[in-house]
Amino acid sequence: MTEYAPDMTRKPKRTNRLLVAFDQIILFSWKIVWLLGMLIWLIVRGAAQLIGGIWKAFGEIDTFNGIWRPFNSFFRGTGEFLRIIWWLPGWLLNTFINGMNRRPFFRSSVFVLVLATTGIWYWFYGPQPTWGKWYDYQSGIASHYDHGFYFRRTASGEWFLPGFWYTAAHKDLPFGTTVLVVNQENGRKLALRINDRGPFVDGRIIDLSRAAAKWLRVVKDGTAQVTIYTRKELNETSATLEKISDNLMPSQKDREIPSEWVEQSEGVQLQMDLDDPVIVPSKK
Repeated sequence: MTEYAPDMTRKPKRTNRLLVAFDQIILFSWKIVWLLGMLIWLIVRGAAQLIGGIWKAFGEIDTFNGIWRPFNSFFRGTGEFLRIIWWLPGWLLNTFINGMNRRPFFRSSVFVLVLATTGIWYWFYGPQPTWGKWYDYQSGIASHYDHGFYFRRTASGEWFLPGFWYTAAHKDLPFGTTVLVVNQENGRKLALRINDRGPFVDGRIIDLSRAAAKWLRVVKDGTAQVTIYTRKELNETSATLEKISDNLMPSQKDREIPSEWVEQSEGVQLQMDLDDPVIVPSKK
């Protein structure tokens, strides 16, 4: 009976090599995430040990012993309850970690799921591209949504969810319109979608989602002076600004005049920034 030895000289197929390389990249990325998670866990554990030590030292003071004992009993009971119910999420977390460490198919599936979820979010709710030509539409005060609006339907029918949702409310612009909002106080800019109506406060022109307000750094003060740009020319101000920008002399564009220029035209006060009047080519 003849025995056939496997051909060890045969090289693996290119497809297999690509799959192995792809899996190694995913594994390396996962190890980085796992390391960051361990660091966060160590920091939290250290903080818990510190707080626990302070709490025990507080209990050694006779003056506060009568207050300390009832609270300590309550915390002990809460800890025992958490130990009982923690087995299920702990088992799920352990299963996930083992799968990511040992099973290439599991790693690839998680990677594809995360990539697809991120892509879907970015397509529908993420920051829109800011390159290309923009037309000045409106200037005024911007505010942002409060927490009380979370999980409510907007005027367009979409749910207003907390998190990374770059949307805004406007009184007139159609739903789905992409606008560029520039914070005139710090120069931050962000392109987002209009999906709601408002704001219903006099003197305000746009209500930003909390994520958009954080990006533009409006959350701290609550309001900010902004300028709204649109992809299409929607008012006469845009055409006038473009005409003024085109008629500037080269010496004027080289900052031989102040960066802000105000002109009266047909009773309307127009203000423009010569550095970036209507066209915002940068990504973010």
